[in-house]
Amino acid sequence: MRYGFISDIHGNLEALTAILDDLQDRELDEIVCLGDIVGYGPDPNACVELVQTRARYVVLGNHDSAAIGKTTLEHFNLYARQAIEWTREVMNSDAYAYLSSLPLKIIIDAMTLVHATLQHPEEWNYLFNTQDAVENFKQLRTQMGYIGHSHVPVAFCKENQRHWTVWDQHISIYPNIRYIINVGSVGQPRDADPRACYGIYDSEKAEFNIVRVPYEIKKVQEKMQKAGLPGYLIHRLFSGR
Repeated sequence: MRYGFISDIHGNLEALTAILDDLQDRELDEIVCLGDIVGYGPDPNACVELVQTRARYVVLGNHDSAAIGKTTLEHFNLYARQAIEWTREVMNSDAYAYLSSLPLKIIIDAMTLVHATLQHPEEWNYLFNTQDAVENFKQLRTQMGYIGHSHVPVAFCKENQRHWTVWDQHISIYPNIRYIINVGSVGQPRDADPRACYGIYDSEKAEFNIVRVPYEIKKVQEKMQKAGLPGYLIHRLFSGR
């Protein structure tokens, strides 16, 4: 099986469309979305509709949860709160209903899917480093866990009592090793590479690869400016920070 993993789209239709176009040429069996379809960006409804149409497995993200009122805004920064409040105003009933139907966790084919962490996924904590991963591996009941949330692609690995972190774009999957893989962000990358990011897992080849795709950043920025979204969110798209 070949899986395409997308996450943290954040209402960025241009980035999502570019990635879906790229995915179409790669003969994938399934598309998986790890949450945060909305928030920050100017096209929440169109992004939700595309994900609903194209992705078979989708989990809820913290911005999705906040947009439908399941999560309070107290832990979001000012810019994120403003974007979520705007999203609530423009989100249609179909998008609201779809986001409301999404689970926090899905387990398929030896993979656990969550947005943030395996340990208390509903608390929306971050998995930044190897020490964070140690606690999360205790909750992993499958060989692989897939996450988003931090917008930075990285793999955390465990073999017996040894833990380590891999920053490579290509990761070989060995049967004796367990993995928690962050697939990066489609619409708000934060690893200093502004290109849209997604991942592909090939179970037959036993490998995971990060893929980067350029898209029309300026077009998204113009939409955000027209919508009155915070300038900080607009400018950071070019830097990938």
